[in-house]
Amino acid sequence: MADTRQNLVNYIRIIEGKEIDLFGLIADVDRDFRVLQVAAAASGAVDGSSFSKVHWLNQRQDEITGALHKAIYGNPENNDPGIQQFIAGMELPVRLIDIAGKWKDISNNAIEAGAQCTAADLRSSWAGRGQDNYQNMRLSQQTPAFNSMATFANGVATELQNVLKVVVGFYDKLQQAIVKLVKIIKDFTLAEFDANPIKAWVNSAVEVAGTIVDVLGTIVNALANTEISQQNIVKATQAQVGFPDNKWPSPSKDSAGNFTFTDFSFQDENNDTYQWKMVP
Repeated sequence: MADTRQNLVNYIRIIEGKEIDLFGLIADVDRDFRVLQVAAAASGAVDGSSFSKVHWLNQRQDEITGALHKAIYGNPENNDPGIQQFIAGMELPVRLIDIAGKWKDISNNAIEAGAQCTAADLRSSWAGRGQDNYQNMRLSQQTPAFNSMATFANGVATELQNVLKVVVGFYDKLQQAIVKLVKIIKDFTLAEFDANPIKAWVNSAVEVAGTIVDVLGTIVNALANTEISQQNIVKATQAQVGFPDNKWPSPSKDSAGNFTFTDFSFQDENNDTYQWKMVP
């Protein structure tokens, strides 16, 4: 996921670099339309149609301003996010990638610990029924528990990665659309009234603003799938082989409460049989 993380960071930095321009776009549009209204009034002085031209301009300004406002500030009444809300939390996928990496580390550590536990040979230092019982407990309970811990941790990482693989592509589309929208608004210049280029400019800006709204909605929905991942994770913890009651297996005890791996093959000078015997 290293490449995915770096790509996300790159996209986020591009968006951050356009933040000031984004929040100034509506003011830029207002400025441009004041110039257009002057041009319309000037052209109307010749043919007498300045009122209809200004009215047409006002409609186009409302159209482009509405699209920009929705893309930048969202629609709170419908819980639709805009760029303003998105920017506040757009680092979340990067943090999720880091968290997924930590879960991968936990999985690897559990695998390594399980392997060392299984490979441990006590026969050279411990003999008797206690050694046999303890060895059986290690293999029948603790080994599956180590394996389950690794599977669980890896499953958490996979759930997060599945969501993020989808999200990174949409971050790419979002930053492209933001760069394009800023360029469309910033590059517009028209010294005199001409309906065709004005209409084309408005249509292009409205289209890209709509793309931003759509992509933002898709990203939010994709991140919402982390809730599904969380549910899957909870289900996984409830069915871990080797984890009775979701707890690490404890050594077995007999009816008297003594650990069953106590070695009864050796009696000390007081005839107590709870000590295990070291073998030279």
